[in-house]
Amino acid sequence: MDVATVNNCVDEIVRAKLQEEREEENEIEKRKASVIILGLTESQGQTADERIQKDNEQIEELFHKLDLDTVSVDKTVRLGKRPETSDAKPRPVKVSLASEEQTTEVLIKAKNYLRMESLFIRT
Repeated sequence: MDVATVNNCVDEIVRAKLQEEREEENEIEKRKASVIILGLTESQGQTADERIQKDNEQIEELFHKLDLDTVSVDKTVRLGKRPETSDAKPRPVKVSLASEEQTTEVLIKAKNYLRMESLFIRT
């Protein structure tokens, strides 16, 4: 094997490792801009779109109660498999927000209020 071939292999390995590290950093940044809501009532809608709409409405109402109308929700996702029975414990909801600052604002305002409502918000 000549020196040029070895250098090309090393360059490829270094590029791949750098790309992997960038992707990991991006994932960490995304996580910083999201919260998990526990205890949010699960919709019994027939279609996924109906259930997503109901979750979004509940989150909007919750944020309004917490005086968080300026918070921008990018995406909401129920975590885990949908329960078979309607009396099952509701799945957590991951809420992706526009920024890490909004995540901090949500956590600060939700701290005391939600315990009375049997809801919990965490990162």
